[in-house]
Amino acid sequence: TTDDANVIFETLNARGTPLLDSDLIKNSILHTAGQAGLNSDALYKRYWREFDQSWWRKEVRQCRLVRPRIDVYLNYWLTMRTAEEVQSTRFFPRFRKYADNMPGPITEIVADINQIGEAFHDLSTIDDWSPEGRFLYRWRVMDAGVTTPIIMWLFSNRSELGQQKLHRALGAMESYLLRRMMCRMTTKDYNKLFLELMVELNNGGVGEADEIIIPFLSGQTADSRLWPTDAQIKQTVLSL
Repeated sequence: TTDDANVIFETLNARGTPLLDSDLIKNSILHTAGQAGLNSDALYKRYWREFDQSWWRKEVRQCRLVRPRIDVYLNYWLTMRTAEEVQSTRFFPRFRKYADNMPGPITEIVADINQIGEAFHDLSTIDDWSPEGRFLYRWRVMDAGVTTPIIMWLFSNRSELGQQKLHRALGAMESYLLRRMMCRMTTKDYNKLFLELMVELNNGGVGEADEIIIPFLSGQTADSRLWPTDAQIKQTVLSL
């Protein structure tokens, strides 16, 4: 047949055949590459093949949903790159909009997905006794999944950021989240708050991430966003 297999793939989904959003994104990338005269097989082997392995296909929990890890990751990746709220399911149309608005070739997008994916995978392999590992352990205990795009951004840029600045940025995030949890403060505004912080990080220099995060969080004045002081923490502990 002369029909493009990628077009058939999308058509099946439109007719009700269940496909993951990650499958649709992969298909779109390979189709776009083929239309541009690129070697889609080579592109797949270099940038995407790893995502078809069992670790990425394992179902994990994201808030109240249980989905394949690859879909969870791509949802966070898209949130990180757009600094906009991306719905947890059926986010493929948002990816298409993002890809259509990018000026560079599709290889830049899939290479970025691959690179950030390595950092996302590393989050599960870092030594628990390292400074980064201790932060990640506490971060998971606090169930602060809404901050995942920022954590991904920090870890994917850690070589440029440097260890000292990375630890300072992570320390600020941990202090903010932990203090608010100890004071039983609301998390209802976290989604909007951390999207705003994502905008600041995307617009700022990577090497200044700690200098962006700390003033941003400490400068919040709304009750739903305040960074509790030492006095507030002391009062909370004494009232237990």
